[in-house]
Order: sequence, then structure tokens, then C-alpha cells
Amino acid sequence: MDYDLTRGYQKYDSAVKNLEGILDKVKVIFDITNYQSLLNEIKTKVENDEDLSKKMPYAGMQSDLEAFVFDDYVKKIEEITKKIEEELKPFYETYLLYTKINLNIAKISDENIIDIIDTTRMLVDSLNLLTNNLTDEQKVIVDEAYKTIYNVILYEEIFERNDILNYVNSLNTIAFKENLGRLLGNDLNKLSEEVIINENLNNIGTEGLGFDCFNEDIIRQVSSKTVGEANSSYLRRKNEAIDKITTKVNNAIEKKDKLTTKYLENKYQIKNLKLNKNLLTLKALSVVLVPVITITAGYRIGKSKSNKVDEYQTITRTINLETGNLIGNQVEEFDEHSTTYVATVLKCGPWHSNNIGNGYIRNVTAYDYITPETANENDDFHITKDNLDGNLIEKYQYIEAKDTLDSNENTTDTTIIITETYQDKTISRKSTKFIIPFTLLGIGLGALISFILAYTKIYDIETIQNAIYNLDKKIKERIASNEDIKKELKKLQEYATELQKELQDVERKYGKINVNKNALKINLKKY
Repeated sequence: MDYDLTRGYQKYDSAVKNLEGILDKVKVIFDITNYQSLLNEIKTKVENDEDLSKKMPYAGMQSDLEAFVFDDYVKKIEEITKKIEEELKPFYETYLLYTKINLNIAKISDENIIDIIDTTRMLVDSLNLLTNNLTDEQKVIVDEAYKTIYNVILYEEIFERNDILNYVNSLNTIAFKENLGRLLGNDLNKLSEEVIINENLNNIGTEGLGFDCFNEDIIRQVSSKTVGEANSSYLRRKNEAIDKITTKVNNAIEKKDKLTTKYLENKYQIKNLKLNKNLLTLKALSVVLVPVITITAGYRIGKSKSNKVDEYQTITRTINLETGNLIGNQVEEFDEHSTTYVATVLKCGPWHSNNIGNGYIRNVTAYDYITPETANENDDFHITKDNLDGNLIEKYQYIEAKDTLDSNENTTDTTIIITETYQDKTISRKSTKFIIPFTLLGIGLGALISFILAYTKIYDIETIQNAIYNLDKKIKERIASNEDIKKELKKLQEYATELQKELQDVERKYGKINVNKNALKINLKKY
């Protein structure tokens, strides 16, 4: 070949090598047979073109030859190159990105997680620009890209990050929702079948799962069960968190056990101390047997006199005269004196809103009910609506107020409430009115005799009193100790509640933890 064609040939040769370099790269993932055939065809034509030397009549036309000798071949090569760049290169760049990410994920750590996230963001952008109507080869690249993005979302969670999850969410692209939702659905189905994931996710099918399930809580659970368990950084954080919460729980349980043990010891000692005190008290009583006799005698005398007196039941009750319903409790007492019928009547207007303040008010008028002269204890003289008005004497009026009304409150009509007191002679009992006075008299007499005996040094009561005093002191000390323990248990109960929440957070991130949660519960009603 004439030397004057060198620069033109260099341009052609450079285009050929550029195209061959591109083909050599993309052949890893694409079938380049057609493109290779086109290039080989051009190269063959150049090698067999016998007219190239004839196109150069003189050396001075070298600069012109550069423009047209290899121009047709260079243009054809550039057209092939452009077509590859448009059809295959975007997918090849996507391939390079997810290949790089997958290589880095294999050695993911705190040091390279940022680089992985940055590269994945580029992969998301690249994938978001790809067109539809893909070939089978292109679909393989796209599917692998989605798998890579999904894996990064799982892996970044174990490093407590959500960069890619949030970034994909912000795009709000249907393709991402469908493809990532499908991948999540597959994992959820597997994990649900193995019963190693939150039970409220069981039976979630792949179809229709959608990207809406891509929330941090679900991703956290799937991540911990798929990629987390095999990652050293994740396992280190998991073990540290579990050790920390386990230590806290065990320390709280240990403190609870110590407090409850001390409480029970005090309780047992209090019981024994009281028993000893009672024995000493019985000893003292045996020393003062005479007072016991006087007390017993006083009681028996009082009971004998009381048995001669009959008491009759006196009933006081409040009823709603409109409905006949009993309001409040019915009070039943016994009295030896006859009781005439007495009643107080309240006429209550309907409830209405307070015009000058909040809440509700109603007007109330109070009356005394005068019993007819013909009434006696055997008559049916209870107040009814028919015999009411003619026997009332007004006493006073007032306004009743309340903040809120119950559903059964009357807001339309007047309500009549009556409180009546009457005696039922058919119900009676023996009186006890003399028992206490005569018993007290016996106690007083016994105390007087005991004083005389102690003063005259017939019995050594002082020693017994000192022993009882010391026992009382010890009993009070242990009771005070148990009161302090109950305060500590209350504080521990509040701390245990916080600890339960912290434990739930750790379990939500790392799964169930083998600690005795029930031992944290404190039932203060037992103390």
C-alpha cells in the first residue's frame, strides 16, 4: 500500500479496533454474530479493493485522499458502532454495574457499603432509562439488575440503612414495584412456609403482593433471615444487641428475685415475731386471770339484759316515684323505738344546658311529706303519685349542676325523687345495747385489779412488757423494710415495662431472644 494512504488507513484501522473492542465486551452477554459478520465483510472488501492505489495519481493529493479513500468504510463501521451503542451498550453498562455490585456484595462491610449504595443508585438510574419491548437476552440483563437492587436493599438493612429503598420509592415507577414486589413475595412465601417470620405475614402470595409491602419492618425481617445471618458485621451487631438486652433482663430478674426473697423472709419473721408476742400476751393474761373473769362476767350480764329488749327494723330508701326504681342502696337498721312514716320529696325539673357556663343544670324543689292522721304502722301509707301533692310542704329550692349527662338522664319531664323512712314490725331481733357497756365495765374492773396486783409486786409484769416492746420494735422494722421493698419493686416494674419495649425492638430487628420474659413480670398485688 502506498505510504500516502497511511493517515487514511489509520482512521479506518482505529474505527475497526474500536468496534472490535466493543464487540469483544458485549459478546459476554449478547449474540454478536450479525455484527461480527458485518465487520468481517467490510474488512474483506478493504483487503480486496485493488482500486485504492489507482485513486492516488500524485502525492500532493494525500490530504484529499484522507477524506474519501477510506471514508465509505469508516462510515459503515461507525454506523454499526452507533447501532450497538444504542441497542446493546446501555444493557452492557447495566451488566457492568450489577456485576461490580455483586462482586462487592460478596465482601460487603462497613467500609464499602457506601460505595455499593452509590453504584446501586447508578444502576437504578440506568435501569430506569431502558426501553420496553426487550429481547430475551435483554430481559435476562434486566432481571439480574432487579435481583441485584433487591439484594442491596436487603443488605443495606443489616447495616441499618435504607438509601436504595427510599430512592426506589421516590421514583414511583410501576416496573420497579412489580419486579421488586415479585422478588419480595418469593422470599416471604419461603420464609412463611418455614415459620421463621412474623406470623402476620403468613400466606402472603407472590401474585398481587406489590411494592406496597416494601416497608422497613418487612424488609428488616426478610433481611435478617436471608442475608443477615451470613454477614459478620450484622452478626456482630446482632450479638452485641442480644448480649446487651439479655444482660439487662437477667440483671432485672436477679434484682427482682433478691427483693422478693428478702420480702418473704421479712414476712416469715413478722409471722414468727407476732406469734411470740401473742404467746407473751397470753402469759400476761394468765397472770391477770382475775380481769378476764371480770370481763366475761360483764359481757354475760350485758347480754342477759339486752335479750329482754326487742328491736324492730327501720328502713330508709330513696326511689324514683315516676319509675318506681330504687336509687342507691336501701338502708336497714334496727331500733327499739317506734318510728312513724317520714318522707322528703324532691321535684327535679328536666336537665338543660347551662346558659351562662359549661355543663348542665336543673331546678330542684324540696318538700316535707306530712303523713295523714289516719295512717298507722299497719296501713299501706307509702307515697304514690295519686296521694302526693296534697301532703307536701315546700322547704327550699336549689339548682343542681353537672358536667356531663348519662344516657338515661331526663331532659324533657319532671322527675320526682322520694326518700322515705318507716318501720317494719314484722322483722325484729334481740338488742345488744347493754353488752358493750357492761363488758367495758368488766374491763375497767379487771384493769383496776391488775394495777393493784402489779403495784403490789405480786406479779412481775414489767419483764413481760419489755419483751413485748422489743418484739413490737422488730416487727415494725421488718414491716418498714417490706414497705421499702415494695417501693423498689414498683420502680423495677416501671423499668421492666421499658425493658419489655426495648426487648421487642431488638427481637423485631434480630428475631426471638431466649430470655425468660415472664420472670420480668411483677404483680404488686401480691405484696
